[in-house]
Amino acid sequence: MDDGVARDELLGFGEGPVDHAALAAGIFDAPALGARLQAARRFGALVHGILAVVDLNATPKEIGAATRIHGRLVGATEPEMDAAVHTVIAALAHPMMRRAASVAASNLRRETPILLRQEDGTLLEGVVDLAFREEAAELAGWTVVDFKTDQEIELRQAEYTTQVALYADAIGKPTNSSVTGILLVI
Repeated sequence: MDDGVARDELLGFGEGPVDHAALAAGIFDAPALGARLQAARRFGALVHGILAVVDLNATPKEIGAATRIHGRLVGATEPEMDAAVHTVIAALAHPMMRRAASVAASNLRRETPILLRQEDGTLLEGVVDLAFREEAAELAGWTVVDFKTDQEIELRQAEYTTQVALYADAIGKPTNSSVTGILLVI
């Protein structure tokens, strides 16, 4: 799919894929499925919360401390917090995150609310996980990174691609800059 949005997979988390054949046949344990979905949302909130506050050059010890605080806020289990520490360490080591860590603080935005008025007058709003501006000739412009912790990203890839493209548009129009949108699957 060439939609102008780069997709970069880093690390997945979870107990395996949902058995869609079993779901279609009506063979599933609703409470267990509900608990899995709740745990997945909690894990995503935990990882996003950590990535929003830790220094992009944070040590594992600093990541662990932030994880304990955010883990308590979202009611995460010890295994979820342990997995979140490993996920954030791996995410911060990713080349895209290393690029973000190298820019000046004035060129870095994290968990930034955005608004975009479309041509039909519709007002869209969202929160950009990470955006950074590079000024080197070959990399001049903004990069918008949207973190995803979904186990099965393919199920919502079109939606997420549209989302990050809208975020890129919301930053590119007012800044009159080129913008690259990235889905970083962590």
